[in-house]
Amino acid sequence: MQITLDSFRRATGGHTTVPPDWMPATGPRSLIGTKADPCQLWFKFHGAAHGFEEDPTDYSYFEFIANKGCEFEEAWIKNYAPHAARCLLDDRDVVDISKGLVRTVQLIRRGAPVITHAALVNAEAKVYGGADVLWLESDLFRHLPNLQPADWTPADDNYTVIDCKFTSHLGESRHKNDLEIYTVQLSIYAHCVAVLTGKPVKRAYLATRDSYEELLCVDVDAHPQKPIREDIAELRRTYARIKLDGGKLRPWRDHIVRCNYANERDAPWHEAKKQIAAHYVPIAPLEVLPHIAETQARQLRMLGFDNVAELITAEQGAVDWKGIKGVGPIVAKQINAILKAQRSERPSKVPSSAVPEKVAQEYFCDMEFLSNVNCNFSQPWPECLAGRELVFMIGLGWEEDRDFKYKQFTADAESPEAEKQMFEEFLSFLRRRGALETDGTVRLYHWSAAEVWQSAKRAELLGLPDLAHLPWYDLSRPVASLPLGLPGCFGYGLKPIAKAVSQISASHRVSWPEELSSGLGASVMGWAMLAQDSPLESKEFKTLSEYLKVDCESLWQVLRWMRQVAFEDMPPSKLPNKWIPRVRTVGWPNVSGGRHCIVAGRGWYDFARNASSCS
Repeated sequence: MQITLDSFRRATGGHTTVPPDWMPATGPRSLIGTKADPCQLWFKFHGAAHGFEEDPTDYSYFEFIANKGCEFEEAWIKNYAPHAARCLLDDRDVVDISKGLVRTVQLIRRGAPVITHAALVNAEAKVYGGADVLWLESDLFRHLPNLQPADWTPADDNYTVIDCKFTSHLGESRHKNDLEIYTVQLSIYAHCVAVLTGKPVKRAYLATRDSYEELLCVDVDAHPQKPIREDIAELRRTYARIKLDGGKLRPWRDHIVRCNYANERDAPWHEAKKQIAAHYVPIAPLEVLPHIAETQARQLRMLGFDNVAELITAEQGAVDWKGIKGVGPIVAKQINAILKAQRSERPSKVPSSAVPEKVAQEYFCDMEFLSNVNCNFSQPWPECLAGRELVFMIGLGWEEDRDFKYKQFTADAESPEAEKQMFEEFLSFLRRRGALETDGTVRLYHWSAAEVWQSAKRAELLGLPDLAHLPWYDLSRPVASLPLGLPGCFGYGLKPIAKAVSQISASHRVSWPEELSSGLGASVMGWAMLAQDSPLESKEFKTLSEYLKVDCESLWQVLRWMRQVAFEDMPPSKLPNKWIPRVRTVGWPNVSGGRHCIVAGRGWYDFARNASSCS
């Protein structure tokens, strides 16, 4: 395929290096879709000047997945395009047109059917990037004939773009935002190729973990005589403004670089966003409320509510949640409970009917889980893509003599054998205590559904049927269905609930270790732990053990607090006997006779005074 001097000049615009106002194909990621988080771009270019730093790289899930992505790309090319010629040895050289694009042109003129790490630029659109793979369609369809469209002819032959993404299920609605981002990226590459070769590029492809042969086809329809898509041109203008003029902008003041607090995939600037929320935005943004994302926040702003404070000060019922798209009656009830708690600075009332009755044996369990993304690409293809899911830690707490007791079970290797041994020890411990009964006398409290489906899955995979019939009880369900509103709490995760309870009652306080700020960080720490020769002697094991114990204790403390507030004002005659099986008679100083007190965790009900205190 020939590249004319005119097309080369159009592509480069006479530049030998990429000018500062050009946008890389990966640049607009934080500007696209419902999860757009423009402050990410501002942090990248201006964060350091204002005292913000990237998240620590130790145990960074962002870094971990980025490395896996590089390994996946290398393995895919090795297996499907071993005859490929590499353009850029260092991807950073893409900005050097005389080194990058010139090398791409040389390989095309030599007739290289496949080019990897291909440098591309387009001066007219002011975009550039390094495409994972450029593959001549005639050669691609020989190797992967399933990709050839029925209407394709040799006259259509041109280089197409393939990007390797270490992800799965891109066709599902939950990944719609990711697919939109990747489509923009491929469209930029395709337009660069069309201008360079002078021929249209109709389609590009995504190679993913579950579509590594049946590649996902993306319609890009790039034509050499047409400008780049207007939405991409607008993204480029926004990118350039933030990069070049962003020193005058502030995420807590200017909408163009706003923080999207509903976006939790904000590495490597997660901690920086938290600093802004804590120090520069004393009024909580709308997105901290349950199920309020950018779309819902925009609707609320149109109604005149710019932040949570304005919702709190508004009269109850001021917002007709039925008119807010994406907010159903259950979520509306939860939001109203949260707002009411902030207005009154008091927690919601907890009716006794909403509190789990006390049973003979109560345990508080949490599991640390590793997803299947830790693929070992040194193993044969494509078996290496499967990875391995693993529960590698189980924490179990219980109350004994009014104190919290705790035991932990840990796999000492990332293998099914080690996982099975850990679960066998866990089941043996429960069996010895008679805690596998399903007659209602035993409860294994947890938070949300993860423990239930993980243990059921492990029961089948590991051949341990008892795991499928554990007496689970999801404590998050009564909390969310009340719904419970707590001062200073805007969600229904275990951490925010437990932290809010800790602020209300010192006797129910818990605190997590500072070394871990997220469950994803715990996963990376878990992989680091299991990669060592002596995992149970590592510093990672120590930190994860502390983290897991607090998770279990927080379950206990939340339940204790709920029971205390539910029954503290109830007359003795109305106390439900089935709730607490133990009754004690105690003698009080300077008082003749005894008073009957019901033990509620650490809460004692004083019959004579008809009041409650905490021992």
